[in-house]
Amino acid sequence: ARLSIFLSGRSTMRTSIGISQLTARSHAIKKTTTLSGNNDVPDDYYIPPQPNATEWYEKLMGLWKASIMCSGCDWRFEHSPVTESEFDATFLNGGYYKAQISPTLTLLVLNTIYFSKKSSVRNAKFLLTAQQQMDWLRSELQRADIGGGKVVISGHIPPGIDPYKFSSFWFDNYTELYVRYTAATYPHVIGGQIFGHLHKDDFRFFYGNSAKPSVQQASAILLTASLTPVYRNNPTFRLVYMNDETNTFADYKQWYLDLAVADEYMVTNWLMEYTFSEAFPSSLGKVINPERILDINNGIISKTEDNTWLKYIWHRQVEFLPDQPTFSRNLLYCSMRCSNSTEFDQCRESLPFIPG
Repeated sequence: ARLSIFLSGRSTMRTSIGISQLTARSHAIKKTTTLSGNNDVPDDYYIPPQPNATEWYEKLMGLWKASIMCSGCDWRFEHSPVTESEFDATFLNGGYYKAQISPTLTLLVLNTIYFSKKSSVRNAKFLLTAQQQMDWLRSELQRADIGGGKVVISGHIPPGIDPYKFSSFWFDNYTELYVRYTAATYPHVIGGQIFGHLHKDDFRFFYGNSAKPSVQQASAILLTASLTPVYRNNPTFRLVYMNDETNTFADYKQWYLDLAVADEYMVTNWLMEYTFSEAFPSSLGKVINPERILDINNGIISKTEDNTWLKYIWHRQVEFLPDQPTFSRNLLYCSMRCSNSTEFDQCRESLPFIPG
C-alpha cells in the first residue's frame, strides 16, 4: 500500500539530527551538502512566517554548517570562494547557500519551496525571500562567468512539468528566470544540475530560446530517484563523476536495492543498476550535457529504434514493476523538454498517444 508520511516540525528536526549524526560517524564522508525539500520543513511545503523561519534555519545551520563548510577537512584552498559570513547570510535568509567543491567549482544549493506552487505560506516576506534567492542565483552565475569558474546547481523540486499532474512545479515567473539564467545567459558556466522530488530517475532539458533552439543555449538537469520506496520504486543512490579539466558532469553510476529480493530473503544487497555512459552510449564520449539529454529525449519517441525508450523507462522505475499498465511515450517526452504548462500543452496536442 502507498504510504503518506507527514512529519511534524519536531519529528522532522529529529530526523535531521539523526541523519547528521549518522554521516558524522562515517569515516568515508568528510564533506556533505544538505538541502531542504518539501518534507524537510515543519510541515509539508510549509515554511513558517518570521521570526519562526529564522529560528528554524538557525537550528538546521547548527546541524549542517560544519560539514558543509568542511571545518574538519585536512585540505584548504588559498582563495576560498565561500566565507562563513556569506554562508550565514543566505542560509538564515532562506535556507539557500553556496559551498566550495574545488578552487574553480562551486555548488549552489537552492531552497525550491520558495518557488513551488504548493508552498503553504506566501506572505510579503516569503515572496521577497524567493526573489532574493533568484537574484542571488543570477549574481553567482555572473561571478563564475567573470572569474572563469563553473557551478553545479542542486535543489529538491525541479523546474518544469510534474509528469503526474501535467502542470508546472514552479510559478511561471521563477521558471522563466531560472531558464533564462541557466540556459540563455550563463549556460557556459553550468557544470551540471541535480534535482529530485519525483522519486524517479529522469532528465530535464530546456532551450534558452525556444524560437531559435540551440544546444549551446540550453539547460540539462539530472533528476535522481529516491532512497524511499514510497512512490513504487526500488531504493537507489548514485555517484556522479566530474571531468576535472572542464568541471562538468562526465558520468554516473547508480546502485539499487531490490525490494522483492530483500523481502523474500531478508537480506539487503545493494546492486549496481547501470552506468549512464554504458546505458546511453554516444559518440560524444563520457559527458552529460544538453546535447546528450536531448539525444535521450528524442530517442524516447524514435520511430526507428526502441532501445533508448526501453532503457529509459526501465531505469526510470529503478527496475521496479511499473505502477501504470502503460506509459505514454509522448507525455514523458513532453514532460522532459517543456519548462511550463503552455509549452507542455502545445507539445502534447501536437503528438498522438504512443504507449510504451
